[in-house]
This record gives sequence, structure tokens and C-alpha cells, in this order.
Amino acid sequence: MELFGHHLCPEFPSLPSRIDDNTARDTNIIIIGAGVSGLSAAATLKQLGFNKVIILEASNQIGGRLKFTSFLNGDGGPPLDIGAEWIHSVKGGEVLRSIVRGYDDSSASKKDDDAVVVPELIEYKPTIFHNKSKSRVLTWLYKETKFKNTTWYHWLVSNFESVLDRVELNTPVTNVNYRTSSNDVVTLTMKDGTTRTADRVICTVPLQILKEEVVTFTPPLSNERMVALNNIQMPPGFRILYRMSQKFYQDVTYVGSFFGHQADDLLAIYDPLWGKELSKNDNNLHVIACVAIGPVNAGELSKLSDEELGKALLAKIDELYDGQGSKYVVGEPVIQNWTAEPYVRGSYTFPAPKKYRKELGKPIGSDGKGKGLVYFAGEHTSLTHHSLVPGAAFEGRRAALEVVSSLGIDVGTTP
Repeated sequence: MELFGHHLCPEFPSLPSRIDDNTARDTNIIIIGAGVSGLSAAATLKQLGFNKVIILEASNQIGGRLKFTSFLNGDGGPPLDIGAEWIHSVKGGEVLRSIVRGYDDSSASKKDDDAVVVPELIEYKPTIFHNKSKSRVLTWLYKETKFKNTTWYHWLVSNFESVLDRVELNTPVTNVNYRTSSNDVVTLTMKDGTTRTADRVICTVPLQILKEEVVTFTPPLSNERMVALNNIQMPPGFRILYRMSQKFYQDVTYVGSFFGHQADDLLAIYDPLWGKELSKNDNNLHVIACVAIGPVNAGELSKLSDEELGKALLAKIDELYDGQGSKYVVGEPVIQNWTAEPYVRGSYTFPAPKKYRKELGKPIGSDGKGKGLVYFAGEHTSLTHHSLVPGAAFEGRRAALEVVSSLGIDVGTTP
């Protein structure tokens, strides 16, 4: 949510000129994770002339926590986000331009803002309720933007298409060995037991994957880094969409108390079609969405099966709207339980002291010249824009520039 016109987007570092030398051509770089940070890192390296870059993605699709459902497509409805959804800025177009500024593609130079095609956006100003009462204060304060007829996922694919051929899906990494017999090479072990080697590695897996040691490191991560991991929380979270035969619900309703637990812990029931582009034939499309984040609102519920979770949240809708959810629900809900995703295991990181995020962003290992071998990026390493898509993209670019700098190439001042 954006309050008082605050612009929730980092200032992205500029990119130096393309590097046409043997260092760029011959350096093997592996990026772990094809989410926003991983694709941003890959696009940065490609722009600078690095050709030996591959992205290893554990799951069967790119995007990380950007995901969509097309369950309305049969009736001509738009795709809907079931991961990141809001742009969290009244300057949504500027946010999107910032993420890709400095990149080229086959059709237009993204070095020129005028060449960046920004999809139509919604000026998102819904009426907000707290439980059953309208909140005039929140309605007045709440300002941001959303996509009108597309999603974060589709925007990501269309703007990072040039590096998608470097992604290898269904390739989970289980171990990163940054102290091998050759100190200048990192060895990655895959889930199937095969290995890959690289001169540099950029690890962009979510925080919870590091905390739960789904990916391990040899030698183990330092005590300082483990302390940092344990002091940043990435709580449970899920999103559920129900189709309804009638609209009986408010634009946005926050359920529960704003007091007594961490403010970021939330349960919101809202209309995901608010402001979306619908044809005249789509006027009978009605969808109510539930998003729950945090240990209070999503902790125990996220442990349920999808069937149980769908019933539990429909009961909350019934409680709020006097049984109308069960009365008007159509078909089965779309359920995205991010906590149950094996290579995500949570929602996004909650606020924490910057010193811990800074620690998590430091490289590890050392080549013969004392430069790092393994670099880290993700929304969890962002000092100022954690939990946000632009924060994740910024960190991918930051890590890529640090890798290039570690090879003795001047990239200016890295962020």
C-alpha cells in the first residue's frame, strides 16, 4: 500500500557500456532461481556481454512468486494475479520503466524510456472497510496502481524474454560448494546427483529456502549469516479466489484487529476485478479474493489441504457477509498456498533491521584474488524495498554488477 504519495521503487543503478572482451565471453556464471531477481541478474549480465550465463530453476516454471490464474478465460475474463499483485506506487509506470531501464531487446532499446511499452494501469483507489465498517481514513490514504488487463507474471515474461532461453526448469540445486580443489570454481550439486561448475554463482532463492537449508553450502554459512537468517521472518501466506454468481462484497475489507500483533500480519477480502478491463459480456463475472499473510492469519491455515483451506476461508467470507459466500459460490476456488510451495515456503519477508539484510547480501568464498565467488540477491536482501517486486529486481541487478566488478571490470559504483 502507498500512503501520502510515497514512491515505493528504488533508484536502479545505471549500466556501463557492453563489455566486449574475453572476460565477458569466457566467464561461466550460474544463477540459482528464475524469479524476478534471477531474471534481472541475467538480463544485466546479458546487456554487458556475458554469454555463458545459465539460470537453474527448481520448479517447473519461471517467475518465482509471480504467478497467475486464467480461470476466467473461458468466459472472456482477464488473467488474475495469485502472487504479487499490486505495484505499490501511484507512479506505476515509472516503477515498470525503472526495472527494465538500461536493457536492450530485439525490438527496441530500453535505454530509452520512450521505447518501454507500459501496459495500461489502474489508478487503484478502492473503498476500504475494516470488518463491517467503512474506514474513511484508510480509503483516503490508500493510493497505488495495478495492471488493468494483464498481470505481473505476463509483464515479467514479456520484458525478460531475451534471457528465458537460458533457463533450465526442474533443476533444483541442493548444495553449493565454494571451497573445492580449485578455489576459483564453484561446484553445484543437483537433486539428481549431477554437478555443475561455475566461475561465479548468484543465489536468488527465497529466504525460507536458505533458513530451512533446502540449499546447503560447503563450507556452511557463517554464524553471522545464520544469525541474520534467523532474525528476518518470511511468514506463511496464501491467496484464494472464488467465483461468485452475484456481487455482495466490498472493494477491500481488512478482517480482524490492527492491534495486538505485528501490523504486517493481515487478512484481506477484496474484489480482484476492481477496475479491470471487462467487456459488456463480462458484467456477470464476479470474483472475491482472500489474501492472508503472517503467523496469526495464515500460520495454522496454511498447514491445511487445499480442500480444507478453501472451506475455511469460505467460512470467513460467510461470517463477514452473513452466509452469502456459500450461497453464491460457483465451482471450485483457485488456491495458491505459497507456504506449501516446496521451493518458496512462505510469503515475503517482514520488516527487520537493515544490518541483517546487508549481511545476507554479502558474497561468500574467495578466488585467488580475494574476490567473492557466490553472490546473493532477492527481496530479502533489499535494505529499503523488501517484499516488493522492484526491490527484488534491484537486488538482481546489484548482485550482477558486483559479480562483474569482482572480475576486475570497472562498472562504476555498485549500489
